[in-house]
Amino acid sequence: MTATGLPHDFTDLEPWVADWALASEPARNNKRIASSIETLRGFYDALLPRMDTIIGYLKPIGFDELSAADTRLLHLALMFMEVAGAIEVFFAPDVPNSFEPERFQILAPFAQTAVAHHGPRSPNMAQVMS
Repeated sequence: MTATGLPHDFTDLEPWVADWALASEPARNNKRIASSIETLRGFYDALLPRMDTIIGYLKPIGFDELSAADTRLLHLALMFMEVAGAIEVFFAPDVPNSFEPERFQILAPFAQTAVAHHGPRSPNMAQVMS
């Protein structure tokens, strides 16, 4: 498996991995802001029909049980969530009439927040999403 490999059922999404499966929330935020709305729409349209399947696949897996391929799939899903507001609500890569992106500080990565919320055990996606 290559560094862009995804779980078997999601290989159709592999063309998106190199540029869109970003590991940190600040990187995902910067990618959204730096992309055109047309580029964001292409990514959104590719992932939207697969999101229920992606969530169903990831939901029972504990964070410490994610394979490298599972982690890339999670990063794609998190990027989809980053892009969704731009497509569905704002119709622009950034929030119109808001603070400059440079003034926005992202404090804690998703996984750290989930572990802090659910305790030291390894939560799975079902626990985080409840």
